[in-house]
Amino acid sequence: MALILFLLASPPLPTLQLADSLFVHGSFREAATEYERHLFVHGSDPFAARARCQLVRAYAQAGELERAERLLSTLPVSGDSLGWNARLALALGTLLRSVRFGRNPNLLTS
Repeated sequence: MALILFLLASPPLPTLQLADSLFVHGSFREAATEYERHLFVHGSDPFAARARCQLVRAYAQAGELERAERLLSTLPVSGDSLGWNARLALALGTLLRSVRFGRNPNLLTS
């Protein structure tokens, strides 16, 4: 219970706030760099799991699907929405890439 209260009372660190801002504004590669920086410096803080999920989403949005998939495979499967949002971003990125490169041209018309 104390950890929950701590998380609610403490805002994310500035590196995470910068990464989130870059992500929201569509600068996905730069956001990924900032999420990586946050995890390098603060890898065990209470926001690390969130940063990892956002890093997967940033990689997927930037078109770096292999990196997103590698990182996603290291995340524990849980019922939290951040983890599922990261998985969804990777799945959508993979789908769009397969359509774009003609791997399954009838995918959207069938």
